[in-house]
Amino acid sequence: MKNGLKRVIATLLMLTLALGIVGIKPATKTEAAAKVKRSEFIVLTVKAMQGHKNSAGKTIDIVLNKDGSAKYAGKTIKAATVNKLKSKYGVTLETAQYLAIGADMGLFKTSAKAYKSKKAMSKKMTYKVALALLVKADSYLYGTKFSSSDVKLAKSRISNIKKAGTTAYQEYVTKAFMLGLYVGTKDGYYKTTRTLKYGTTYTKSAATKLIDKLVNPSKRSGITDDYQVIRATKLPRTADLYPYILDNYPNEYYDTAWMDYGAYTSGTDPHDEKNLAFYRYQHMSFADKLQNTTSWYMPAEYIMFCQAGDNETIIPSERRQLEPAYAVLDEAIEFYKHAMNVDYRTIKDDKEWYKFMNRYLSKDYLDNYIATCIKNKTIVECDVVAGDKSTLYSTDTARFKVYLHFRVVSDKVIENKGDWHADELVPVLNDGIGKSRAMLMYHTNYKLGDWVDFFASPGIGYGDKLSWCDLRGDLMLSYYGMYDWLIKTGY
Repeated sequence: MKNGLKRVIATLLMLTLALGIVGIKPATKTEAAAKVKRSEFIVLTVKAMQGHKNSAGKTIDIVLNKDGSAKYAGKTIKAATVNKLKSKYGVTLETAQYLAIGADMGLFKTSAKAYKSKKAMSKKMTYKVALALLVKADSYLYGTKFSSSDVKLAKSRISNIKKAGTTAYQEYVTKAFMLGLYVGTKDGYYKTTRTLKYGTTYTKSAATKLIDKLVNPSKRSGITDDYQVIRATKLPRTADLYPYILDNYPNEYYDTAWMDYGAYTSGTDPHDEKNLAFYRYQHMSFADKLQNTTSWYMPAEYIMFCQAGDNETIIPSERRQLEPAYAVLDEAIEFYKHAMNVDYRTIKDDKEWYKFMNRYLSKDYLDNYIATCIKNKTIVECDVVAGDKSTLYSTDTARFKVYLHFRVVSDKVIENKGDWHADELVPVLNDGIGKSRAMLMYHTNYKLGDWVDFFASPGIGYGDKLSWCDLRGDLMLSYYGMYDWLIKTGY
């Protein structure tokens, strides 16, 4: 008996060794996880809809009859229809019943390339095919509709959308993104685009999680009205002061201080004592906000002030619309892109730059500025300018937070550590810009060529235009923003 056991053990050891020699290894968890077929994905989707109501208000109460027929949401599917699919796809009667229900709901067409044969239906379900099906399922459940302009905007947020294939698939993938069913990964901070994957197949676990988002919309990713992804985890300290936090903006963008005369000089964060006026105002009731005419801060939705001497007064009948304010943000970003990219070697002949800047600054002002840039051999480069409308707030005027990533490549005053009052940097000539140079030179110990992360607060002037005073003081490196905890050198 003992010898027999030894022989068995020896045989098992030899088999194990042989398997190792020919390269056969035990399956890993990943290899063991079965990939879901298209037919299986449809069945899982239809099953998940059981008990929910469709867009017509009918409860999806699925009944599978032994004779092959099926019922759901007050409709009956004949056994002949089910048996036809059973034969076409080579599936069980139960699977055919669920497929027939899915086809009747409009989730897929049996004549479509992805579902036209047994071979096609047996293929592993990929992201793009699954998302197309779920968009149709969402329409069946909730009656969701999309405008062509919204689809166009959302499509621009997906950097690799063309890899989805046909125009039809590109549109379905875009709509799935708009619904928050699948949002891919961000292309980097301060970028508005994301990358999605299309050919990847699903395990049953992954498929179930995706389908769960269909029937439980609260589990979907948050999407803004301009189709950017909202982050729900690892939020900034001051997240409660914003309507949402974007996934593609880092926490420091939100945690930097608001500009406020009297508060900015301390470089405090918004939760500190000198900024509590805004914090309290954000948490007031609507009625209290309308009665509070002395608050220095006003959240975006309550920017409705008129000039009354030197005071800002909230007047509901003159509520300022937000769209013009948002347009000013785009204007400010475009201004920074021009103002923060200056090269003394080419600035004199750059007609496009001159024409754009002349919209804000007079000819004499610009000519003087160009001469100063040439004199100081000033070169400033800025490769990123970004801002989001969620940061709209109000102090003396309506403002946004804007991020700039820039460096000073050449500048004689900085290089020689000269008198920063003598000449000014970019983009205009005034005391605010002088102080900006001083902050670069002395407060941050700036070295030419170092990249700087900077957060600015451009403001809106009268007539819903970029404020003239902000062009003169705020739109570059005005001193209220230059604190050690606000910027860092060496990107």
